[in-house]
Amino acid sequence: MLHTVVFDKEIRVWWEPNERLPLGTEYTVLRDGRVVGKTTLTHVRLSDLAPETTYAVRVVARVEGGEREVG
Repeated sequence: MLHTVVFDKEIRVWWEPNERLPLGTEYTVLRDGRVVGKTTLTHVRLSDLAPETTYAVRVVARVEGGEREVG
């Protein structure tokens, strides 16, 4: 499950680590279907956003053989 805190031009997103994924797993963060970042942490900050705009945010973990949706 993704958790969010929304500000005027910024969203902070975090998720619980999956115990079945190895430490240091790389996560890809997508906003409206476009990759906006990659991290090995379990949180990210999306900035420079338009106020009062809805965004679709997804996080996927890179795992052996493909990707796994977070949340």
